[in-house]
Amino acid sequence: MSLHTVALFGAFWTVLVRCRPFAEASTLRCVVALAAGAVAAHLGWALLHPLEVRLQPLRVLEPSVGLCVLFLPAGVALATRAPSVWRVLPGGLAVARLGCLAAGCCGGLHGEATPALEIAGLAILDRELQRAGPRWSLPGFLIGFGAIRLAVEPWRGPPPLPGSYEVAGWIALGWAALGGVLAIQAERRSAPTPASPRMGRRTQKVAPSPSLLCTSRVPPWSVTMR
Repeated sequence: MSLHTVALFGAFWTVLVRCRPFAEASTLRCVVALAAGAVAAHLGWALLHPLEVRLQPLRVLEPSVGLCVLFLPAGVALATRAPSVWRVLPGGLAVARLGCLAAGCCGGLHGEATPALEIAGLAILDRELQRAGPRWSLPGFLIGFGAIRLAVEPWRGPPPLPGSYEVAGWIALGWAALGGVLAIQAERRSAPTPASPRMGRRTQKVAPSPSLLCTSRVPPWSVTMR
């Protein structure tokens, strides 16, 4: 078993164990979300490697080779919106990157340990998501995930496709932009609704006093003349 495969199993169990304390994310939901993310990562890798898939179709099924992490959020989002899953996902991705670091792959053009940079960024993102409220879990993850990849991408090794730095960069930018849109929506939902200016101008209708009603109903001929 390769180091990549061991790290992927470790990432799976890291997310699963950390999801259990949260009521909104059951174990089955976490498993389904991670499985959907893995499927999306493999399909994304096939999309970026059409020639290699045509020559070796079964390589898409290899758990530690035929996958692209950039597509993982798409599968997770289709499976669940539970905040706890997104809150603990950076920790799982950091564990998965440990396999890349140990195997010496996904490095920079001159041997830079770019997986270590990603692990550091994911650790910071994980800490910040633990501090944030549940409604910021998904927007915060997407913004941090996209920003980390955008920062590391220029240092990565030769991409699989000519000009695919732009492809990966656009995908990462798309996640960050989507996270920004969701963050604005979350901020608007959490903002207090201003009171209507007319509410303060309303006057309370006071019922007339019973004595006044009685006085007003006295006929004029009942007044005693002196």
